[in-house]
Amino acid sequence: WTKGLKSHHRSRRGSGVTASHSDSVDGGQGSKNGPSLTRNLAWADLDDLDETELMTPIDRMVRRFIMQPYTPKRLAWDVCGFIFVCLDILLIPMSVFEPERTAFDVTCEWSGRFFWSFDIIAQFLTGLLTDEGQVDKSFTAISRAYFKTWFALDLTLVLMDWADFSITSASTSAGSDIEFARGVQIMRVLRMFRLARLLRLTKNAPSVSRSIFFKVHS
Repeated sequence: WTKGLKSHHRSRRGSGVTASHSDSVDGGQGSKNGPSLTRNLAWADLDDLDETELMTPIDRMVRRFIMQPYTPKRLAWDVCGFIFVCLDILLIPMSVFEPERTAFDVTCEWSGRFFWSFDIIAQFLTGLLTDEGQVDKSFTAISRAYFKTWFALDLTLVLMDWADFSITSASTSAGSDIEFARGVQIMRVLRMFRLARLLRLTKNAPSVSRSIFFKVHS
């Protein structure tokens, strides 16, 4: 967007220079040259602006928090997401048989619950890597791309995770209440939808691979 706007400014500035030159040749009247020179100066000032000055206020405010998509920290975060998806693939089908819960199960559930909650924030704060290797750090562009792709799915799954925790905790407190027991059974079935994250992982694999490629060759 910024490059397009600057290109537009350059083309307008070039047309202004041509107009000014033709005006001087035709008549050299100050009334014609004055507006042309004014336009030239205006477009020159816009062309000299820094990219951050052409951003929206929220883009400038959030820009300092935007992460590069190929930094070791961001790639490590993606690896953690892959591990949690693999754990879901192993543990969710087993939960249908109501096995005895262990400390490992509880740790995995809580770790995954917090990870995916913070992952939504991380998605808003990760720059977009283009095919040319450039990083778009515009918060507006990042948000628009996330809303159009995985935001709805991510938010739904995170809300389901917390609803599962709430219903399971309430069922434990209520003892053998039939309604709560039925709610727990429903949530166990709905846990299967968490495997939809595997689809997102598959779709995002090329982007992660491209990030690793640019990290290695940078």
